[in-house]
Amino acid sequence: MTRKFSVLILCFLLVTVLGYGAMGSDNTLASDTIKVKVTVPVIQRVEIVKPTVVEFEYPWDGAKEGDPLVVQNAGALKVKSNADWALQLDNYSKHNFKVLVRRAGDRDSSWRSVSGSDGYFYGKSGSNKVEFDLKIIPPRGAAQTETIEGSSLEKSTERVQLSYTLQQN
Repeated sequence: MTRKFSVLILCFLLVTVLGYGAMGSDNTLASDTIKVKVTVPVIQRVEIVKPTVVEFEYPWDGAKEGDPLVVQNAGALKVKSNADWALQLDNYSKHNFKVLVRRAGDRDSSWRSVSGSDGYFYGKSGSNKVEFDLKIIPPRGAAQTETIEGSSLEKSTERVQLSYTLQQN
C-alpha cells in the first residue's frame, strides 16, 4: 500500500511540476502588433438658449451725456463640440451704435467690441454654456437732436441683434 501511495505521490508531483513549468514558460507561438489610427471629424453645434435681440428706446436716460446702455444677461448659447472652439459674435443691425460684449457674471472682465477681431469667446471641447452682457454706446452727436422748444429729445425704438459663427480653434 505504501508503494502504491508513493507512486501516486510521485505521479502527482511530476504532473504538478511539469504542468507548472508549461504554464509559466514564456514559449510564445506567435506575436504581432497592430496600430490603428482613427480620425474623428469635428462636430460642433450651437443651441440658442436665449436669443440676443435687444430693443430699446433711444435716446435713453444719459445717452445725451454719452452714457452707455448696459444690458445684463442679454443672451445665452450652448456650444457642443468635440474640439476646442471659438465663437464669433457679430452685430448685423443697421445703426451707428457701438456694441460691446463680455461674459455674464464676470464684472471684472473687459468689454470687447462685437464687430471685429475682439468679439470672440473661446472654449474647450464638451458642452459649454455661454452667457453674455451687452454694452451699447450711442454714436457721437446723434443724441443731440432736440425739438425746437429744446425741452425733449425725439425718441425712437432701436434694435441690436447678434449673429454667431462657431469655428474650430
